[in-house]
Amino acid sequence: MENKSIFEECRGDAPTEEELEYYRYLEQHIANVDKAWKECLKPHIIDRDLIADMDFIIHIHDQSKYDDDEFSPYVKYFYGKQPTSDEVKHEFDVAWLLHQKKNPHHWQYWVLIEDGGENKALDMPLVYILEMLCDWQSFAYIGGTSAQDWYESNKEKMILSDKTREIVEYYLPYMKENNI
Repeated sequence: MENKSIFEECRGDAPTEEELEYYRYLEQHIANVDKAWKECLKPHIIDRDLIADMDFIIHIHDQSKYDDDEFSPYVKYFYGKQPTSDEVKHEFDVAWLLHQKKNPHHWQYWVLIEDGGENKALDMPLVYILEMLCDWQSFAYIGGTSAQDWYESNKEKMILSDKTREIVEYYLPYMKENNI
């Protein structure tokens, strides 16, 4: 069965206020990722093919969050009126895992859990590293921390290959200098 956006399906009832609130959040988040790309990184990229690839990737950023298997659990977890139950937390954990595994701009996508239980960091392609940085930076536009500050607070927990970490740390200063 194909996953469809709640807003693509005729559900027979109007979206709830919580669904609309999350939808507005998603639209703003995606706009802020685009803003981070255009203001922070794009001016420093000279490779036209990379710019074209990034323009497309940014355009489709986080589209899986509109799929029902992600959208509904996110709404319940972040916008539900009731205290978060263990069931809602579990549904969110599954949705977050699905999101990470569908979206290669998350570093977790590139962590291979080997049969013996070891974690192996695979190299991330440059386009997904840049998208990840724009994703992190997007939160600065709504009063959060810059990509640089977020990375500094979380880098010890992140499983990145040496090459990926080197590229992240090379591009991070471009994010901070343009932070609002």
